[in-house]
Amino acid sequence: MANPKHKLSRDDMMAFLLGELEDAEQSRIESLFLSDAGLRDELETVKSDLFQAYQSGRLNEQRTGAYEKRFLPASIDKDRKEFKAMLARNEAERSKEAEAEAETEKEAPRAARSATSSTQKKSDEQAQKPAPEPAAPGGRSAVLWVVLALVLLGGGAAAFFLMGPSSSQSAHRADLTLRSFSIRGKSQLIPLPAAKEVQLHLPAIGLSAYAGVRVMQLYGDESAELSAAIAAEEVTVVVRREELRPGRYDLELSGVQASGETVVLGYFSFRK
Repeated sequence: MANPKHKLSRDDMMAFLLGELEDAEQSRIESLFLSDAGLRDELETVKSDLFQAYQSGRLNEQRTGAYEKRFLPASIDKDRKEFKAMLARNEAERSKEAEAEAETEKEAPRAARSATSSTQKKSDEQAQKPAPEPAAPGGRSAVLWVVLALVLLGGGAAAFFLMGPSSSQSAHRADLTLRSFSIRGKSQLIPLPAAKEVQLHLPAIGLSAYAGVRVMQLYGDESAELSAAIAAEEVTVVVRREELRPGRYDLELSGVQASGETVVLGYFSFRK
């Protein structure tokens, strides 16, 4: 990065990007950027920070409108509203899931007591019955004894024996939508589903303003680029559980400009 020949405050650069300056001052600052490579590098940093502030809702109403007018195509406004509606729906679904999990945890001790009582009752009834006559291997009595033994050993083993494992499709692949944050390490850690492959959905607005995207998988000081697919205002990547080590992972989503320069659009996190 070249050292700037001229000095401009961060506030002046922000105002320049949003078109808040008088025409004469706007033209003067623009001429500085054209002649000063170091100052242009600083402007790109401020532009990236401005995008993150817009995406996280930290801009006031006036600056939000100015940003959308100057940096987002007209078609993005509709997509932005749909994106915000989608986030609201996802948040509502997460709240319902949390309430359901809390209710399940509350009912678990009651169900365990009921299962213990039922198992004890069956055990007492069985103890009062005369011993059955020996049956040929594989006969009906042998099957009944196996089921009874599983019940006595515990309801969990019996449930697994009778119901079998989960479907191969759910065990093989799962989907997970992550929430975007503007600063790495500040996002909420979402546990990765217990599936061989997990398709991660990264919602982001304004993607059509870029020539492409780049997703970097960050694990401590290590990083690796992931193959990404774009659909509307969402980026999708696939991770394989067996290739991940336990711990925190951050995904850095960047928009790639036509010049090849990148702008960080947000961070998404999960844990294995």
